[in-house]
Amino acid sequence: MLNNVKMMAPPHRLKRFFPFAVLLLCLGVAVVLLLYPAQIMAAVREGILLCLDTIIPSLLGFLIVSSFLTESGLYVLLSKPIAPVTRWLLRLDGDLGAVVLISMIGGYPVGAKMLASLRTRGKVSAEDAERMLIYCINSGPAYLTGAVGIKVFSSARTGLILFLSHILVNILLAVLCGIGHKPGRKCNVQMEHFSFSQCLIRAVDSSIRTMASICGYILAFRVISAVIQVCLPPIPPYTRSIFFTCLEISNITSLQPNFSLVIPVAAALTCFGGLCVLMQIQGILSGSDIRMRRMLCLRPFAACLSGIFAWLLIRYLPGIIETAAGTVAAPYSVSPAASVTLLLLCLLFILFASDKTEKRKNTRPGKNGKST
Repeated sequence: MLNNVKMMAPPHRLKRFFPFAVLLLCLGVAVVLLLYPAQIMAAVREGILLCLDTIIPSLLGFLIVSSFLTESGLYVLLSKPIAPVTRWLLRLDGDLGAVVLISMIGGYPVGAKMLASLRTRGKVSAEDAERMLIYCINSGPAYLTGAVGIKVFSSARTGLILFLSHILVNILLAVLCGIGHKPGRKCNVQMEHFSFSQCLIRAVDSSIRTMASICGYILAFRVISAVIQVCLPPIPPYTRSIFFTCLEISNITSLQPNFSLVIPVAAALTCFGGLCVLMQIQGILSGSDIRMRRMLCLRPFAACLSGIFAWLLIRYLPGIIETAAGTVAAPYSVSPAASVTLLLLCLLFILFASDKTEKRKNTRPGKNGKST
C-alpha cells in the first residue's frame, strides 16, 4: 500500500511544479525579448506587412459575405440547389449546403465562423456542427495561388493543385463522416423578414472583429517564432521551414522548392493549417458549445491525405503542372495603404450606420403619438 502511495506521488509533484515551470518559461521569453529586440521588431514588422498585404485582402471580403448570408438567412436559398446532395450524401440538413461550399472557397476561419454563428442561433445541432468542422476548414484559393503558388513555386497553377487536393480531402471526409447518420431535413426556403442595413452592419462589425483577432494571432506567433529561432541551434533549412510552418502557416514562403516531394509536402502543411490557425478557430468557437476534439484528431490524417492527393495529381496528370518560364503576375496586388484604407472605410460605415439607427430609434413615435 505504501509503495502505491509512493508511486502516486511523482505526478502530483509534477502538477504542483507546473506553474513554476510556466513562470520560468515566461521569464526566459522576456529575457530573449530584451536581449534581441531587433529580431523581435523585424518579426512584428513582417507580420504587420503580411496581414496588410495578403491576409486582409484575401480574407475580409469572404468574412463579410459569409457573415451577411448567415445574419440574413439567405444561405438557405443558396443551399436549395444542392440540398439533395447535402441530405443524402453528406447526411446533413438541406439548409447547410451553402456553409460547406462557402467554407471551401473562403479560407480557414470562414467555415468555423459560420458554424459558430448558426449554432448560436440554433440553426444547426452541436453534433452536426462538430462533424462539419472536420471538413469545413481549408486554405482558400486566393492564398494558395498567390501567397504559396506564386511566391514559393512561381506558378499559380501549382497553387490550384494544392487547393484541389484540399477540396478532394474535404469531400472524402464529408462523405465518410456522414456514414451511419440519417438523411437530414429538407431545405426550408421560407425566408424570415430581415433588415438589410442591420444585417450588413452586424456582418461588417463581426468580420472586422474576427479579422483583428486573426491578425493578432499571426503577430503573436511571429514573435514566438522569432524567439524560437534565436534559441534554436542550427538545423537544416527544410526541417526549419516545416517546423515553423506547423506553427504558423505563412512561414511556408520560406520553403525551398528544390526537392521532388515539395508539392505534396506543401499540400500537407497548408491542409494542416498550423497551430496559429487552430488557435484562431478555437477563439472563434469560444462563444459556442462546438468542440474541436474530433477535428483535431483527424487533422493530421487530412494533411497526409492532401499530400497523397497532390502526389497523385502530379503523377497522373503531368500536364497540370505549369513550368515557370518567367515572372507570373499575382492574382491580386494590394498595398498596405489600401488595406488600411479598407479597414477605415469599414469602421466609418459602422459608425455612420449606427448613428443613423440611433436617430431612427429616437424619432420613433411613442404611445401618445409624440417622438420619444
